[in-house]
Amino acid sequence: APRPPTVLVASGFCSPYKPLEDRPWTHVKDLDDAEAFKAECRKWKINEVVFKDGMWKTFEPLLRSDFKAFSDFEPWTGGPRLDS
Repeated sequence: APRPPTVLVASGFCSPYKPLEDRPWTHVKDLDDAEAFKAECRKWKINEVVFKDGMWKTFEPLLRSDFKAFSDFEPWTGGPRLDS
């Protein structure tokens, strides 16, 4: 008999299998302009303190990496998802 899953990950985020065009955010590759990226961040309710000059220099690359991770994610489509 197959082994039951050993881990459950619950999230309030949309399914990673949602087609790219249906995902509720702008793909990070389309946010080259700093102001456009800030506007997208604000849609996600990121605290305004992050957008201050001294803070933004620190947080922009971190946020871009996060946005890139969920923008570029491609779901696993080959074989079983869990070891049997």
